[in-house]
Amino acid sequence: KNCCIWLNSWSGLLLLNLRRNNQRKPMSDNRALERISILSGQLNRDHYNPLSLISDPKMETQGASGKNNNITISCHSLDTMTGIPASGMPVQLKKKAKGDGSSSKKWDTISHHETNSDGRIKDIAPLNEAGTYKMVFNTAEYFRKNGVSSYFYPQVKIEFNAEAGQHYHIPLLISPFGYSTYRGS
Repeated sequence: KNCCIWLNSWSGLLLLNLRRNNQRKPMSDNRALERISILSGQLNRDHYNPLSLISDPKMETQGASGKNNNITISCHSLDTMTGIPASGMPVQLKKKAKGDGSSSKKWDTISHHETNSDGRIKDIAPLNEAGTYKMVFNTAEYFRKNGVSSYFYPQVKIEFNAEAGQHYHIPLLISPFGYSTYRGS
């Protein structure tokens, strides 16, 4: 398989042709990236992966640096009372409204979802703007669907700051009288 990569660097345009055909041991992506870094002398493989240009069909989302600026979000909800995934839980993603400063109380709803049978939502919404977001888990509806009549938290609202080019996984561990969350991977 031949892969051509155009790299834009300070010294100009560099064309590399990576040949992987008819080799006993194909070159790994990391090894190819090391060779590119050595040849160009200006790439930092910890911050920029030129091989991502091969597999990323959404090259239009990349900024001038070649980095993908999209923000991706996923979530996973587990019912710690039953020890199983919290499937069928309604979830909303909201973004803090612009222009009202950091004390703004207005939120724009971006999307509505429901967790799958594994308690997950894999791709909540591709976002292209950094900012403050909020996931709203409708725990009251989930508990009612599952025959739980007594619960303390009708909703769990998780606010977080998102930066361009990052993936955020929001896990929620829920029971009728408590919850926990963290930044997952």
